[in-house]
Amino acid sequence: MPGYTTVSGVRTRHTAIGEGDPLVLPHGGFSDSRDFGPSPARLADRFRPHLPDRRCRAPASPN
Repeated sequence: MPGYTTVSGVRTRHTAIGEGDPLVLPHGGFSDSRDFGPSPARLADRFRPHLPDRRCRAPASPN
């Protein structure tokens, strides 16, 4: 479920789905977490994928 988290004073969009061991999926420099398409959902039965979005890269980003 998408939400926001603050790390070192920077508010960042973050999505985590599934159960199990955490698996962080960083996106490329000029994209956002949507580039992963259906892959995180496919991993969610074994892992808990975390999809952070860089500042100003998230869909409808307030920053």
